[in-house]
Amino acid sequence: MDISLKNNKHCILVFGPEGSGTKFVTSVFCRLGWFGDYGWEQRLDSDIDFHNENRIVFRRSFPHGNKWCNIKDIEKRFADYNTSIIVMFRDWHTSLLSQTTNGHVGSPTSSLQNLRRAYHYIFKSLSEFDNYVVISLGDILGDFGDVILRKSLGIINVSIPTDFNFKINKKLSSKYF
Repeated sequence: MDISLKNNKHCILVFGPEGSGTKFVTSVFCRLGWFGDYGWEQRLDSDIDFHNENRIVFRRSFPHGNKWCNIKDIEKRFADYNTSIIVMFRDWHTSLLSQTTNGHVGSPTSSLQNLRRAYHYIFKSLSEFDNYVVISLGDILGDFGDVILRKSLGIINVSIPTDFNFKINKKLSSKYF
């Protein structure tokens, strides 16, 4: 994605189904000093004034607390920013395990329905936008994750701390395999 900057302000919106890696990618940007939160509660969900921040990252998993937030409204909220949208993708088996293990759904069948509905909703909502990229969590966790983020977003100063890949892979391995 090639971004023509209209000002110094940049916002990255991270969308995906629950368990797709939205929290991880958002945490990378937060650790690098971007304003935002990667947990369920986010300061940007409130009416705080964030316009003094030059670099913002905002995450929304779908559904979010059983709600299907309006993506167009989210994008409009950051209209003063050069906005990039990341749609996270993760293999469905691992996403399914993540959703059921973390209590987002009650069964693997519900999880599969959730995943299908979430991607349909996200891509239908983004049909009018041309500023989004689809990124695989597996690719980001690989050796070239920082390169993928830099090339996909056109942002120069993005790098994944070297300990991230090891820690997250170890955590996923022990939790799911």
